[in-house]
Amino acid sequence: MAVTLFQIAEVEPIAVELPLAHSIGMSGETISAARNLLVRIADSEGRTGWGEAASAPLMTGESLSDMLAAVQSVSGRLSGRSIHSINS
Repeated sequence: MAVTLFQIAEVEPIAVELPLAHSIGMSGETISAARNLLVRIADSEGRTGWGEAASAPLMTGESLSDMLAAVQSVSGRLSGRSIHSINS
């Protein structure tokens, strides 16, 4: 039996900044909001999947704007591709 895999129709990055109920003190900085990136991927059949990543500039060096730029950079190359062709 042949398996039909989805084709990526849309990749949508969504930057969010959510205030924390209580600020967190870290070395040299007080964090008062969670700055995360949500990514919504829709396929050609209308199915949708979600992913999420938290920024941590002091620990990993990745800022929200860097993560947003990375997703925007690859999203155009993913649109229209099936899961079989992503690694090629």
